Amino acid sequence: MRRLKQIQQTPDEVDANIARILHDHSEDQLTAGQLLKVMRRKFFGVTQESYAKAIGVSRRTLVQIESDDFGSVSFQSIQNAFRPFGMKLYVGVLPNRKKIREIQRAISVERRDADV
Repeated sequence: MRRLKQIQQTPDEVDANIARILHDHSEDQLTAGQLLKVMRRKFFGVTQESYAKAIGVSRRTLVQIESDDFGSVSFQSIQNAFRPFGMKLYVGVLPNRKKIREIQRAISVERRDADV
């Protein structure tokens, strides 16, 4: 894996950028692939080709990851893509906040209608 040179930012700028990006991801405003693309550009300012070489995957694989097309991408390749940011990929089940809110609204409407 090649070493990537980070774009010059103050520690406060780095913290603010990371906080904003992760907030957007946690609010379902950025998918995992979009998060990777934003971070690649924001922190390294490199092309997909350069980043792919640095992390040891093909450009095609990186395009698939950034497009959230994980079907034929190995777990290790995805792990490699996020590793330069100190992120680790875990396999598990996480709730989709947007879907949970929709369900909660539907339940409250049903309860309200039942009370009428």
